[in-house]
Amino acid sequence: MATIKMPTSAEIAKAYEDAIPRVAARYKAKVGKVMNFKELAIKGQENYVTQMTKPDVLARREEALVEMPPDEWKKGAEDKGAVRIGPGMTAAAPKRTKNYEEIRAGLDGVTIADRTPDWEANVEGRLKPVVRRMKEIAGK
Repeated sequence: MATIKMPTSAEIAKAYEDAIPRVAARYKAKVGKVMNFKELAIKGQENYVTQMTKPDVLARREEALVEMPPDEWKKGAEDKGAVRIGPGMTAAAPKRTKNYEEIRAGLDGVTIADRTPDWEANVEGRLKPVVRRMKEIAGK
């Protein structure tokens, strides 16, 4: 068995803050690599429908996706998103700490199985205990 050892809240906050200057360029680079967001978003419609209950909202979303030129989304993400992400992360740092600290503390020390070459055993012994604990923390 293995034990999860979570970084401290201060270590996570420092890593988060240290990443902010690098994020905009990485974000823009990743956006630049997206080639088929429109098709993937339309393909994901079934999952979205499963989670939503308002048919009019779903219809508007699908119509907008079909009509949107792919370059419009990418340009907006590169021109606006890449510029905004760093300041947004800075502004959200206290909220991230507040919202994540309970999860971080709750995962610290959780016992999980040792990694195996069997992905199903890894899901069962490593992933499920983490998800189960996170759901407990969330009261679900």
